[in-house]
Amino acid sequence: MTDLILNRLCSTRRATVGKLYAGALHLCDTLERGPGPNRVQLDRIPAGEHKLRLRSEGGYHARAAKLFPDIHRGMIEIIVPGRTFMLIHWGNYWRDTLGCILVGDGVFTDGDGEPAVAASRKTYARVYPQIVDLAEEGRSIIITQGGGV
Repeated sequence: MTDLILNRLCSTRRATVGKLYAGALHLCDTLERGPGPNRVQLDRIPAGEHKLRLRSEGGYHARAAKLFPDIHRGMIEIIVPGRTFMLIHWGNYWRDTLGCILVGDGVFTDGDGEPAVAASRKTYARVYPQIVDLAEEGRSIIITQGGGV
């Protein structure tokens, strides 16, 4: 499998919607924080190429081990200089991410008019086995900016 590509498609002040690919294969929709003013640790990951690795510590690691015991081998971390725990994980709303990338199947609008992703845990369980080896191999995620971001 090739490296991951995250194409950011559009943003509001609070949320950014994208699509995650492995080469030409569409894996899922994504949600991140918007480009609005946040604290540095909460900001979305800068566009560009970032290495992946597995991380076996932290709260999400412990939760994933309980939620997905048959597939979990560690959290997929995106290495971002000056930041820690930038993960690919489950969550539906922009409030669920502290700068990480959330996965889902389908996009909807929440009660505040912000985009959100649907079926996040189900999507994570489907996508994780497809990309965990990439993190273990130290491959990269390439994050691109679309016209509306």
